[in-house]
Amino acid sequence: MATPAQSSASARGARLRGRLFSATTIVGDLLLLHLYWLAVSAAIVTVLPASVALQRAIHDVLVERRSDTARVFFSRFGGSWRTYWVPGLVAPILAVMYVFSLLFWASANGWGRTAALALLLPLGGFAFCAYLATLAAAPTLPDGAGVRQTARRGWAVLARRPLAAAGCLVVMITWLLLLSRIPTLALVGLGLVPALLALWLAKAPGAAGRT
Repeated sequence: MATPAQSSASARGARLRGRLFSATTIVGDLLLLHLYWLAVSAAIVTVLPASVALQRAIHDVLVERRSDTARVFFSRFGGSWRTYWVPGLVAPILAVMYVFSLLFWASANGWGRTAALALLLPLGGFAFCAYLATLAAAPTLPDGAGVRQTARRGWAVLARRPLAAAGCLVVMITWLLLLSRIPTLALVGLGLVPALLALWLAKAPGAAGRT
């Protein structure tokens, strides 16, 4: 017959195994969602709608505890594509123009280089923070919400949590530097890292419930 101490140790072990199993399941679901995101984003113009779908799907999996990841992601992507296909077409063009301008002025000389980089670098940082705040706001909106409503909600998140958004920018830059050294990490984090940063930004004190 088990003693009370043995029973207590057995109960703690069962709880620990349950938590490990739950954590493993969540990690597996997140990796599956990221693989779906990678597959859909291969067309480039689908990156933005796929990112919104990924953000909503992560919310469904982590908050609502849904386990049918394929159904969740692709149903979310269908709605996101219908809403965000125009920004999805425009965003890659703007990104290429920004990178080209940054590389051009980085290789230039003189005061023009300094002035251009002083403008471009903060502009890029602000654009990323706004993008991250918009992702953070996406799961809180109804399925039929349009681009303007999403942008307004994202701006509200950014306005209330600018320091948290700046911290996310620092983490993202660090991640990109790591990615430049180990490109294979893109398979597990290219879309997932911004999504998790946006999730944290949405859950940061003062951001949720007031936007």
